[in-house]
Amino acid sequence: MTPASVIEYLKKARKAVAGFNERESRHGLSALSSYCDFLWSYVRYGCLINQYVNGNFSKYSRFERRKIMTYRRICEFINKCNSPGHIYKLENKVEFNKHFAKFVKRSWLSSSHMTRDDFENLCRISDQLIVKPLDDCEGRGIELMLPPCDIDGRNLLFEKLKDVNVIIEERIYNHDKLVFNNKSINTIRINSLTDRNGRVHLFKPVLRVGVGDQFVDNYNAGGCEYAVDVNTGVIISECYYNYGFNGVTHPGCDIIMPGYRIPMWEELKKTVEEACRMIPECRFIGWDVAITADGVQLIEGNHNPGNVGIEYFGETGWYGKLKNLI
Repeated sequence: MTPASVIEYLKKARKAVAGFNERESRHGLSALSSYCDFLWSYVRYGCLINQYVNGNFSKYSRFERRKIMTYRRICEFINKCNSPGHIYKLENKVEFNKHFAKFVKRSWLSSSHMTRDDFENLCRISDQLIVKPLDDCEGRGIELMLPPCDIDGRNLLFEKLKDVNVIIEERIYNHDKLVFNNKSINTIRINSLTDRNGRVHLFKPVLRVGVGDQFVDNYNAGGCEYAVDVNTGVIISECYYNYGFNGVTHPGCDIIMPGYRIPMWEELKKTVEEACRMIPECRFIGWDVAITADGVQLIEGNHNPGNVGIEYFGETGWYGKLKNLI
């Protein structure tokens, strides 16, 4: 970051801390102390403002802060574990689908390489299309499209998509036991760290569920998250939404989420472990996995998985638990 960008960031941070102090009824010296503590956390631990005010970092003791996965520590893991020459296999959705074709069971096309016949064949086998931009993330820019019923309409849509840099995929559907009165495909974000001896460690799985008519489940797009026990596949937290817990049922349904068992859990873990061995050059990955009636399949892999799902709720302290493995 340039000096100017740091100054601008700290101005925004000051406003965020002011809002935090107002919510916590902290005034005077107490409020000043909060801002000074954030500055210390930023310099000493690499904690960004979102984690400080929304991710409970402000409430941790000095001893606990040594164990928390902050932005700087995420970058440390990425730099030590993921080879820059191979992250394109995760970052580029087309390359990901090619490299992990064994676990990508849906039909798909790259807009830059598809023919009209390819596109029309995809329209015939899929009742809906998911169109994802290749240069965006966190669910931004994803569109749900209905294939036209006539060839001329298909040609018009083909021409539209041919001119943009996207991947077009057959829409897939949730396993019956993963429908919570919502329309998105619900995915499990499960993180992996392959240690120096080649052993795969899976940690902090999170079930991500969309709300209502949303067709994406991403947290930043309004979805909810639930911490999951890595050994059993059982949900172990309340609904985490908007940086807080919001009850034991998913919005819009009456299913009790804590204690709910995710189907095909052992198959999911085996799939991710095998996928890790297919890209040994990248040892720290956040995998997005779908469970459908046809089985488990990979949606994408993230070489920079972020720390909201890892540290903001559920089991925390992952830097302390994993740093000796990298």
